Amino acid sequence: MVEMDLPRRRSPWRIALSFLLVLAGIVGGFVAWVRHSIDRRWAEFEHEVAALVAEADARDGPRPVLRGEPEPGNVWDLYLVAGERVRASREPIGQMSSTLNRGLGLDEAERKLARRFAQEVETARAGTRRSVVRPDLFGENRLDAKPSVNDLIIYPEILGRARSRMLVEAGQPRAAADLLLDLCLMNRDLMASGVWYTELVGLEECCRVLGELSAVVAGGALSRDDVQAVAGCLERLEGMLPGAADFFRNERARVGVILLRAEREGRPLEGSSRRDWRSLFSSRARALQTRRLLEDRILEAAARESVPWTAPGPLESATARERDFLPDHGKYLVRRLPKWGISSRELRARLRLLQMACAHLTEVEVPSLEDPFGEKLRTRVEDGRLRVWSVGVDGKDNGGSGDDLMLEVTP
Repeated sequence: MVEMDLPRRRSPWRIALSFLLVLAGIVGGFVAWVRHSIDRRWAEFEHEVAALVAEADARDGPRPVLRGEPEPGNVWDLYLVAGERVRASREPIGQMSSTLNRGLGLDEAERKLARRFAQEVETARAGTRRSVVRPDLFGENRLDAKPSVNDLIIYPEILGRARSRMLVEAGQPRAAADLLLDLCLMNRDLMASGVWYTELVGLEECCRVLGELSAVVAGGALSRDDVQAVAGCLERLEGMLPGAADFFRNERARVGVILLRAEREGRPLEGSSRRDWRSLFSSRARALQTRRLLEDRILEAAARESVPWTAPGPLESATARERDFLPDHGKYLVRRLPKWGISSRELRARLRLLQMACAHLTEVEVPSLEDPFGEKLRTRVEDGRLRVWSVGVDGKDNGGSGDDLMLEVTP
């Protein structure tokens, strides 16, 4: 009788082990593929950020001046010297800013400060006569260092606004107007030199300075030649305002630099509570996702600048996902982008209102200019008095009252 060899039954443990080994190989291969994909995207990200930084550096350079011929040198060399001198004194300059912003009169202590730092204001003004605007956007002395550059430039700007009021009181309206125009150019340089927060500070401060200048022009103490000179400076200033495209490219570069530095230094992205599944494989995946969310918002805000204000409506605030996922600097950016769109249009509107007022005061035809918040800036003349206004943020014409931005002048 022939005995047949029966197949040996495999141990269940061996079957399970084989299955686990195959599964581990699949999982390991998948993880390796994901990490390779993330590293490849990271290398592309590094290349893109380097290109954005180089492009931002290349854009820094000569710009015109408001009066006379430009002088050689970098404006920031003088702006920062003036600001640092004021900051080092530890005087309550912020309190003076509150007084000015609320339209209140200066007290004696504030007047004393304005006189004490008159030389620092003149140092900053000397910077406006220089031809090169070259900040350190992404270096060791970058704009997000402490004390920040926007803080430093604000000190002489606040003191200059106080000084302009004192010049008007002393019967020197032309000197006050020239000082305020220089302060506008300082804020223009701050806008052109940076990213969202420096741009926003420059926009808001420039609007405040234009408010002071409007009061000087509307006060009626300037001669016709003085008003013509102011009008020429305003036209040149509007032509020098930085474009939205440059600002948003700077901001994309800044986001990239922050994320690359955090990864290189092994620092976590602080302020976020939600984790993406890609973070299980690499911290770089989280940074790339953060970049995508922020760039989507930046590009959305940039697209809004090329269409009428009322067409798409105001930019949304942060979504719940963005509030949970983004790190602190990203959350703040998303919250402030809508304010940026409003302030940039308000600045252009105020510039044009003042240009139209100057035309009326010099008895030339008042130009028809576009309203950044609507179609055309509105005008009304009664008994020789010109009222000119923008419909403002709500896009509704209130005849120069309510939320409208309005200016009145009488020849």
